[in-house]
Amino acid sequence: MPAPVRKRLRSKLADISEVLEGLGARSPIMQSLQETTLVLSIGAWSFRYGLEQGRNRLTVFQAVDGSEL
Repeated sequence: MPAPVRKRLRSKLADISEVLEGLGARSPIMQSLQETTLVLSIGAWSFRYGLEQGRNRLTVFQAVDGSEL
């Protein structure tokens, strides 16, 4: 993965984490995130991420370079 994409991914995940911290563990959004994953697209890249079970942190589970499809 190109360095600019990695840098933008880290920045986006940090922004998302900051918002989620403000919601609290009992919020419906946090409860939903414990059961599903989301997709973040940066350029041709797509990243599937979600809350890591038991660790309460965002984790990227899959990265796909769409330009190679």
